[in-house]
Amino acid sequence: MNAFKLNEEKKVKPGFVVPENYFEQRDFCGLSNPPKQLNPFNLKWTWTAAAVLVIGLSITYFTFQVTDSNEIDAQLAENYLLHEADLTSYEYADYLSESELTALVKIESNTNK
Repeated sequence: MNAFKLNEEKKVKPGFVVPENYFEQRDFCGLSNPPKQLNPFNLKWTWTAAAVLVIGLSITYFTFQVTDSNEIDAQLAENYLLHEADLTSYEYADYLSESELTALVKIESNTNK
């Protein structure tokens, strides 16, 4: 194997040459005025407080959205009976009590007048 002689070989010129006194002439603001460090403890507490606030408001909002389940159940049953169930008027009457039937007869007689 041939001996490798680093100092005797041709050297490649670099593609970019820095002008003389370049770094002394330039004013590097970043090096002379370092940025102010943020206190990570305060930043952590800020994000924690924001998360607790969002969760608290979400729980409050979704908890107090009260709907009357009896009203919804009545609407669902009525819609089902009107649109989905194939019942005759006699089958509907089987599910009503005597007092409800008499009330319906009175209402119907008042509307026919």
